[in-house]
Amino acid sequence: MEISTAITRSQAACILYGESINTENELKCERWLADLEDVDICYLENNPTEPFIVAKVKIEESPHRYKLYPQTTLPSRVP
Repeated sequence: MEISTAITRSQAACILYGESINTENELKCERWLADLEDVDICYLENNPTEPFIVAKVKIEESPHRYKLYPQTTLPSRVP
């Protein structure tokens, strides 16, 4: 049984980097992820609370195994 993810990509980035989840940190962690080439943040099947980084090619090869987080609409600038 698959658990519906209520965690967004930017929240997962905060979890990955050990940051508190708030708008400023979500923006910061999203920027850090954007700086990484050829990898993306994902989770395995039923465990969205444990994000990790995997090569994009691996995610594309095994979409049944690696799940991507939904995008978040955030302000474009940190105040």
